[in-house]
Amino acid sequence: MFKLYDYQEKIVSDVFNKFKEGKRAILVQSPAGSGKSIIMAELARRMTAQNRNVLFIVHRQEIVEQIQDEFSQQEVNMDHCICTTVVKAKNRLLDSDNTWKPDLILTDETHHSRAKTYQKIYYYFPYALRVGFTATPWRLSGKGFEDIYEDLIIGPSVSWLIRNKHLAPFKYYSERLIDTDDLSKASTGDYTTKSITQEVNRHQILGDVVESYKKFANGEQTILYAHDVDYSQKVVKRFQDNGINAEHCDSTTPAKERDRIMNDFREGKIKILSNVDLISEGFDVPDCSCVILLRPTASLVIDVQQSMRCMRYKPKKVAKIIDLVGNYKLFGLPDTPRKWSLKDRPKPKGGGMIPSPYKECQYCQAVIGKRCVICPECGERVFDIEEVDKKMEALGEFFFITNYSEIKVK
Repeated sequence: MFKLYDYQEKIVSDVFNKFKEGKRAILVQSPAGSGKSIIMAELARRMTAQNRNVLFIVHRQEIVEQIQDEFSQQEVNMDHCICTTVVKAKNRLLDSDNTWKPDLILTDETHHSRAKTYQKIYYYFPYALRVGFTATPWRLSGKGFEDIYEDLIIGPSVSWLIRNKHLAPFKYYSERLIDTDDLSKASTGDYTTKSITQEVNRHQILGDVVESYKKFANGEQTILYAHDVDYSQKVVKRFQDNGINAEHCDSTTPAKERDRIMNDFREGKIKILSNVDLISEGFDVPDCSCVILLRPTASLVIDVQQSMRCMRYKPKKVAKIIDLVGNYKLFGLPDTPRKWSLKDRPKPKGGGMIPSPYKECQYCQAVIGKRCVICPECGERVFDIEEVDKKMEALGEFFFITNYSEIKVK
């Protein structure tokens, strides 16, 4: 049985205190990698120890299997606990012949809980206490969670977890290989696969992806996020052609083959593990020290899950995040402070984007604070290219510089 850290114990205590106050539906926000499954297991253990029923629901079967193992290890009485996908729960528990009723419903990745499948379960068991967990209580639509949860418990910040050695510190690099400004968006609000494919094919960036890996993380265990299966396989082949062991994996990969790939990655036989929408939410994969972001997204949920996958703590480890699509311009860095709320998210004034507080060092490509004069990574004096552009315009149409990297600021 794993002993909870103090911050995890506090979240558990806060949940039960909210119940004592009369609150019946609580959303817990806690960062990726903070051990949410252990917190859920402790809640389930305390409830089942009193012979009270617990229902754990999530949207993917792979996560169910992992949670069942963790719950058993944490001494949850599984005779009083059902772990299942939300679809199976709806089909099984909402049957008129079912007499089993949960006293507590635990929802993992609860940013999905606006979906009708979740709502039907909550409606069918109105007297059950509910606790939902997510690193990002955020929806592309901007819709909040006030109609689903009564109160919000905010866990420790990413920066606190790094300082206290619960997450690894990181370095963030950016070499923007494609332009996301012209990408089309689907009805979901995220970029369409078709428009991303057209953009990556137009720029022919496969070789640049390999070179970026060699420059920033050569030889390190790396998870790469691609936007579709075909492109992921092309990236893998380009790595292999350069003598770097790489494999592709997605949700259609047979379980036996997937287990082999994960085991080979764990043992270091594979350096690059490229995937599409698999190694994100809650999926248990071997540790890595680097991620490559090759999938542009308008979703904070996806960005946080993917960029922080390499930040599992190990002594002396420094994670590396290689952003090749400029996601940081939308969402900042993993430790960017955020104001979480159950309320609907207001749109930026004027409908425009909020200016990013970060910039890229033109010498080492590290992403640093916009106000930095000296790059903390390479020590060079840096300037903001956007500001230089404005100054060039002010000097007149006949004065121009084409290679910013040659400018030295004294």
